[in-house]
Amino acid sequence: MRLHVRARDVLLVLTEAGHPVKIKQLAERFAVSERTIKYDLELIRERLAGTKAELMSRPNRGVWLEGDEATRRLLREAVASEESSSFLSARERQNRMALLLLDQSGFITLEQLAEGVQASRNTVLSDLQKAEESWGRWGIGLERESGKGVRLTGAESEKRRLLQSVAESVLTGSDMLRIVQGLWRGFPWPKDVGNKLEPSLLGLADMDRVQAATGRIIRLWKERLDTTVSDEAAIGVLFRMAVTVKRLRNGQALPATRAEDGRRQQQEQEHVAEGGEAVPACQEMLLQSFGELGLLQDMNAKRFSAEWETAYALMPLVSGEGRSDMVVPAEQRRKRMELASFVRKLVDRLAERMELPFGRDGELYEGLLTHLIRKADRRRFGVHDANPLAAEIARTYPEPFEAVKLACRQLESAYGFKLSDSEVAYLVMHVQAAIERERETVRFRAVVVCGTGKGTARLLKTLIQNRVRHIEVAECCSVSEAENAVNRTDADLAISVLPMELPVPVVKVSPLPTGEDFAAIAACLERLDPSKTESSDRRGKAGGWAHPAAATPEPSSVMPLADMLGRLDPADWPAAEQVSRDLTIRGFELMQAIAGRFQANLTESATAGLSLHVMLMVQRLAFGHPYEDMQPVLPADTPEEAEWREALAGIFGQYGLPAAEAEWRAIMRYFQPLGEGGLS
Repeated sequence: MRLHVRARDVLLVLTEAGHPVKIKQLAERFAVSERTIKYDLELIRERLAGTKAELMSRPNRGVWLEGDEATRRLLREAVASEESSSFLSARERQNRMALLLLDQSGFITLEQLAEGVQASRNTVLSDLQKAEESWGRWGIGLERESGKGVRLTGAESEKRRLLQSVAESVLTGSDMLRIVQGLWRGFPWPKDVGNKLEPSLLGLADMDRVQAATGRIIRLWKERLDTTVSDEAAIGVLFRMAVTVKRLRNGQALPATRAEDGRRQQQEQEHVAEGGEAVPACQEMLLQSFGELGLLQDMNAKRFSAEWETAYALMPLVSGEGRSDMVVPAEQRRKRMELASFVRKLVDRLAERMELPFGRDGELYEGLLTHLIRKADRRRFGVHDANPLAAEIARTYPEPFEAVKLACRQLESAYGFKLSDSEVAYLVMHVQAAIERERETVRFRAVVVCGTGKGTARLLKTLIQNRVRHIEVAECCSVSEAENAVNRTDADLAISVLPMELPVPVVKVSPLPTGEDFAAIAACLERLDPSKTESSDRRGKAGGWAHPAAATPEPSSVMPLADMLGRLDPADWPAAEQVSRDLTIRGFELMQAIAGRFQANLTESATAGLSLHVMLMVQRLAFGHPYEDMQPVLPADTPEEAEWREALAGIFGQYGLPAAEAEWRAIMRYFQPLGEGGLS
């Protein structure tokens, strides 16, 4: 039997997953009720009858396909090649109605829409209500008038974005990649892709001309500006050119009289001009292609603005790329600060939902923020980027996709950033990369045993995971639960604030771990499996004490924290936060060592002052600014002072700090000699 589109897509998700997927997740993903998904699953069971694969289900676990990888792969290939039944899904009906409405400048009746999508009038009404919410993302609304029907409202540029989105929705990642290949290598327009796009855009012959013209334009742009052209930019130009031709043929040009379009088109024209010498040549190519596609008479009659229409088509090549010497306006800086806050909240929610320590992955934060800043810049000019692999990403990584989608929805109202499924798929690529990094990094599992409260346990867990690479704290537990926790989590070791015996090695640490504690944990991991620790790499990168040369970053690699957060690019915040946290912990540990050695020489007030001094000293040394003693002549050391200096030199060496005579003298000024009016 043939499945309808949604049921086929559900089956493809299950073939990719390889593990149980909850019905609720499938319902959220396909925007239908759980009852509808259960109905689709019954159809899938019928489809699988007589095959080696079997659909299994279990309460609280979900549904999955029983069968080995080879069986799932063969089924996936067979299902992907099958044609779906003529029954249209709700998404397909909404897309077809969008095309019918976009083709009409006036009203269209509900009966005409019902006939066009082969559905009942009530179904059309329900679909229109859902579609209106979705189209609102493009700035498109519905105007209803009794006796006439409905029509689309909104700027022409927004209607074009909607048309482009509908056209792209019928293509697979393979289709998109073949289009890119054809653009750069001059291949003919793929017939099967053309058949998919003909209902929404242009016929085969016209799309072949559009592809050839786009290929010439992107190659010229690349050569003239000596720059790269991304796949999404190339596809963007092709779709914008095709959309422009279709709309102009229908007499739907970009108007110069409407404020909502006029401002946008003026911005686009000015922004495209930043392309320099490549722009006039590319615009000339576009106008020549417009003539070949039957628009010569309209151009001669000036029924549309050649400058505006060509600027619209070329925008994907220039928007969002920017130049390093451009000054970012204050409003854009404010938006970027909001985006930085959005990304931080997004990472926190993903870490909580997926139970992974994403907070320590600065690369994830930086990647998401960089992508969204670029996306926001392109959105200002109405550029919609195609994601060639959106459908495949959603099928291949269903759990990260649903987690990112849900987190974005939860943050929509607070930040006003609405992301489509295609845009969510871009973010999933960054998240999945972070997951892979975490899998590569985590090589040991540990339980933390702490009897002093949940707050201390959480702090201990955070300190260990931030400071020791390759280790994951699987669980925090009490002493009485320790053995069960070890067995339950299959832990390799336990880290405890109390001495105890367990089936795995136990490392005893302080509630606030010292450098010696972290060294003991590292030594334990080395004994467990030296091949997994990469101890020299871990000591340099995990925040543990490194060699003095590695402990002092070059001035160009880290911006001074004294410049304060407002002077940092938001993309640098995670690195700055990590550096600040590590230096604070270093200062604390160093102060503990100094206070322990010189307790008899310190008053309570001197200890408080020395604590601040040591914290600031560690910051200065890390950024290459040692203390300069302005005293021109240094008095000879007393025997006690010589002993102090020797002890301080040992402590500095123990914690990987460079020898610094001036620093030692500055610290020694807080000390009081024993006897002779000193401490007793």
